[in-house]
Amino acid sequence: MFPNLIIWHCSNHHLDLAVNDVVNEVDGINHFKIFMDK
Repeated sequence: MFPNLIIWHCSNHHLDLAVNDVVNEVDGINHFKIFMDK
């Protein structure tokens, strides 16, 4: 019905998941660095 809208929604969802993964990865690295600095 609205293929461009569906593609846009899916692209945004994939981008959101990718950004969330990066944020979680960086947060984990920061916790590891804080642990190692102690």
